[in-house]
Amino acid sequence: AEAATGRPFVRVWMHGEFLVLNKAKMAKSAGAFIRLADIEERGFEGLDYRYFCFGAHYRRQLEFSWEALEAAKTARRKLRDRGRDLLKIEPKSDARVDEAIEDFRARIADDLDMPGALAVLWDALRDLPPAGQRAYLEEADKVLGLRLFEVVEDKLSDDQQGLFDRYCAA
Repeated sequence: AEAATGRPFVRVWMHGEFLVLNKAKMAKSAGAFIRLADIEERGFEGLDYRYFCFGAHYRRQLEFSWEALEAAKTARRKLRDRGRDLLKIEPKSDARVDEAIEDFRARIADDLDMPGALAVLWDALRDLPPAGQRAYLEEADKVLGLRLFEVVEDKLSDDQQGLFDRYCAA
């Protein structure tokens, strides 16, 4: 990538522990692996998988299951819905927000404790007022990259659009 772009690719490279599927290391050579396309075919997004990966420390094996991915999808959806709801509110930082952000950063600075950072995040959302939640989530999402404030227009399938046109369009 550096040769192609002329810019540094990364400053730090880390490798997480193995992803485990059915009690065995997920490996292409063993035929036991799941591709992003497989995940998307089942109705998940790449960001659901990202949230799932945040659920385990990078030094520990991560046990993959569709149920665990579904739980991550639900949690991410709740965060995204909260972010979208907060778009109407002007972000406002105060001492409590600053302290919550410091707690979040401290977890990440502690050997990338992402599960701990998520726990701190959920606690802060419970304790902060809406304007503080918005300011907090904006900072947290700079690290998490979950696009919590991104508004995506839902597109109807061709069948749904046909039904809509047939019954609702006047």
